[in-house]
Amino acid sequence: MQATIFRQLFFILFIPFTAKAQWGNSGTTVNNNGNVGVNAPTPLYPLHVKAYNNFGSAGTYLWGQGYGTAVGVANLSSSSYAFAVYGNFNEDGNPLAGHKSLMYVRGDGNVGLGTATPSEKLTVDGNIQLAGYGKIQILDRAALQVVLSQQNNFTRSILAQNLTWDFSKNKWVISDAAYPDFSMMRFENGGDISFYAGQPTGQTELTNLEISPYSRMTIGVNGNIGIGTAPLTDHKLAVNGTALFTKVKVKAFSNWPDYVFSPDYKLMPLKDVENYITQHRHLPGVVPAEDVEKNGLDLGENQAILLQKIEELTLYIIQQQKKIEELEKRMNK
Repeated sequence: MQATIFRQLFFILFIPFTAKAQWGNSGTTVNNNGNVGVNAPTPLYPLHVKAYNNFGSAGTYLWGQGYGTAVGVANLSSSSYAFAVYGNFNEDGNPLAGHKSLMYVRGDGNVGLGTATPSEKLTVDGNIQLAGYGKIQILDRAALQVVLSQQNNFTRSILAQNLTWDFSKNKWVISDAAYPDFSMMRFENGGDISFYAGQPTGQTELTNLEISPYSRMTIGVNGNIGIGTAPLTDHKLAVNGTALFTKVKVKAFSNWPDYVFSPDYKLMPLKDVENYITQHRHLPGVVPAEDVEKNGLDLGENQAILLQKIEELTLYIIQQQKKIEELEKRMNK
């Protein structure tokens, strides 16, 4: 035991006064500057480690049972870095042709991936991939989430406020139950983009079926839009509910009914109009009620028909006025 203590004291006292100590031809070296080298006979840094031909293993491995490795830096400015990983550098830390910064942690806390000049807390020069079912949570309530699995292929990804998909529960979960309102843009499996918004009462978890009533608008993969309903294949805009406009303009109409005032227009005699109404229960040329109930109403076409009837009515009034004036002349003779 005394011999062990003696060796330890000798090591502690001897090293500081030794200009250079070395163990092995290519082992650990301490030079006169206090630099320590592992496989580096002339260490250029306080700790300089070189690993040659380690194509199947790591160059350095640091392990702690309770804690990992901590890296500290005294300078908190953006001009220094706390941690840096470089690609295509030589064994002495000098850059080679085509070198690149792989990861850079600046003294002010900004982190760069693929760049050594991170302008934000995280700056990425390149693409970002969320593998599996990852999500980016922003300020607890906002989330960008990739949602795709064999069990629920109803959606690919979402951008949501106060809502995320929980794979363990197979449900949508309100992130902050104190504020149950949520909104979500969802990229559907078929290519549609759906927008959801709601404020469930007494619910913080919803199945995909339960969240369906909160769908407010969908842009179909064909460009058609549905508000309060799914997009229709033969209409650019489908609205389930009322709509308020300050102005509506119908596209150019090539057959506007001013032709009624043409001299060669054949105006149906009033007796024929009466017979038609008696038989069909609607004006000639006007869409019957059963067709409107089944197929809806074309506003542009209906406006043209109504104008046609107004112009025809005007002609009937003019005819009646002429007959009245003729009768008055006869009575005054």
